[in-house]
Amino acid sequence: MAPPMKRLTRPLIPVFGALALLGCGGSGVSESSDEPSLGAAREELRVGTFGSVVQYRQIGPIGPIGPIEPPVAPPIDPPPPPPPSVSEIVAKYQNYDMNADGIAEIESLNFLAGDEINASATKGIALVLYDPRLVTDDPAIGISGLQVRLQLALMRSDLLKEGYNARFIQAKVYRGAQHQDGRTLLALRRMLKEVYRYHPLRSVTLIGDFPEAGLVRQVLVRSHQGPEPKMFGTVSLSNVDFVATSSDLLTARSDLVLADLDGNWENLYVQPPMMFKDVQLVPDLPAGVDYPAPGQTLTGARYNIDNQTFQDFFLIKDRSTTLTEANGQAALYVPNLNEDGPELSPADRSLANPIARPEIDVSRINARHVALTPYLSYGVSTDGQGLLASDGKPRVVRLTGAYAGVAWREDPTLERRILTDHLYRNHAFRLGGDNNKPYRTSAVRQKDSGLIGPGTFNSVLRKADPALGTSLEVDNADVAEFINWLKAPAVLRGIAAHSNETSAQFPKSNTWLVDTMVGGRPWFWKLMTDAQGSYLQPTIGERDAADFHLYRTLWENKIYDTMGTGQSFYIHDGCTVNGAPHDRAYNTNLYAERQHAESLLFYAGGLGMLARGKVFNDTPRGMEAINDSGKRFSASLRGYFSVDAADASLRPDAAPDWANRRTRTFQRKRTYYWGLLGDATIQIRYQ
Repeated sequence: MAPPMKRLTRPLIPVFGALALLGCGGSGVSESSDEPSLGAAREELRVGTFGSVVQYRQIGPIGPIGPIEPPVAPPIDPPPPPPPSVSEIVAKYQNYDMNADGIAEIESLNFLAGDEINASATKGIALVLYDPRLVTDDPAIGISGLQVRLQLALMRSDLLKEGYNARFIQAKVYRGAQHQDGRTLLALRRMLKEVYRYHPLRSVTLIGDFPEAGLVRQVLVRSHQGPEPKMFGTVSLSNVDFVATSSDLLTARSDLVLADLDGNWENLYVQPPMMFKDVQLVPDLPAGVDYPAPGQTLTGARYNIDNQTFQDFFLIKDRSTTLTEANGQAALYVPNLNEDGPELSPADRSLANPIARPEIDVSRINARHVALTPYLSYGVSTDGQGLLASDGKPRVVRLTGAYAGVAWREDPTLERRILTDHLYRNHAFRLGGDNNKPYRTSAVRQKDSGLIGPGTFNSVLRKADPALGTSLEVDNADVAEFINWLKAPAVLRGIAAHSNETSAQFPKSNTWLVDTMVGGRPWFWKLMTDAQGSYLQPTIGERDAADFHLYRTLWENKIYDTMGTGQSFYIHDGCTVNGAPHDRAYNTNLYAERQHAESLLFYAGGLGMLARGKVFNDTPRGMEAINDSGKRFSASLRGYFSVDAADASLRPDAAPDWANRRTRTFQRKRTYYWGLLGDATIQIRYQ
């Protein structure tokens, strides 16, 4: 048996020998030895088993033998901090001076008492900023601040029930002497941007008096003077083309700056007065040379210069020209024909028609401009009394002389009165108070206006909801027919009439008939004379306008209540219906006095208003957005932006000729002219 054993053990000697040398099982070797052979000892890796013998190979150095430690896991990054709450964000903007000039654009922000988070909210955040002037208790004001706060709390309750996180904030902003409305808005915009970054902000409603943004746009076009002669310098020309630069006030009351949260508006703000020099130039060019073209310098002595000065505005510079004058010649350098769109975000630039678009809905409820009380500005009544009788209604005023004037002053009590009336109507409508009224659209057109017909207008409006019933149409309306149209119930109304910031034009009707239709004792006085002398007679029947005076009379005489007319949402495509002067700050006395759109909203049963702030001729598209948004009226404006942004036919660089390019240049940003009044969350129907 011995030989076989020798044969078996001989091959294993090298393996066991190696183990002994490594100190893994032999004797006589100390672990603390400094022998180089031990210092160079290697780890061994099990590589296989042969019979009862395990084989190893060396893979690297090892240290002293001891307990085997478990591998250490890499450290886990701590979770990111939770996003700041709305309250934390708002706190950052207390006493906020955005340009460190010593003037706080935002002085204070305080949540309405009882503020709470709606844990079951599904519609995102509806932010409401309200003016502290409206909620302070002042013995000189006939309606307490508590009454206004209660209406705000009721509105907040309605929004919570509808699935919003409704946050109501008393916002005290700058109302000083410096004309810096745009900067104050930019401070508010920073706060809104931060809320939008971390939370699902859907809308902002401004209740009370807040600054407004003016937009100025500069463009370059080629125009044509027809057969009627026009002076170019000292030369009268007709049937001639000319190049023109334009610096145009798009609107004095834009909320696009607040609504477009990814736009470049901060870099466009100009606070001090700035003068712009525009030119209309017939260039001296050989026949057949096209112009303007990139790199051209157009020169000539046949030109007109127009100087305009603006202050406190946002400059949309859609041209890159340089104008110089010397020796009776004008020179206009045209580096390119680009319309740069400096306000645009990268996403906006990729659109079929690159325009700025709102991320949120922004709307206003401001009664200050139409809460006015009349007084005798000159002249004396025979009884020493004013224009109003003991019941607060207009009266006939006998005069001691032949002359008198009627003027208006702001009335804080009336402001709160019509505001709380509006908020109450808002609440009643949400509870279904108008569900017994016809659910339909209605459109009216001024006689001989040439504007959009009522049938076409209704076709536009009916897209807001397929459930809307048979529409009402009134064409070629005078004042009396317009009043009758107002009295006929309809939820969504379109008005087509030539207008301005205080009135819409409708031909006058029979004087007695109109005064009777409004309930008598109108809030307008006409100076008249009879055998007893001069007197002021309350009447609006001889006027050819629908305005503050007409709507105020209807409201004071409760015509809407007695007729059961119900509430309405208005879309008015008249010029500058939502306009205001741009040469004064928002907080100056009688700014936007007797404002047209606000007169309709507060005195003519309005809950919402979409109206233009510029002289132009367009009717909003995209009413389908109202239906798609769950019947929210404010979606009408975002719908218009969406449709125009997708319309490549509005791009000037694709125009087939200069006339078409000029039209597109002026049309492509027409959505910027429009604004919203009313509650940004209210729907046109509640079940």
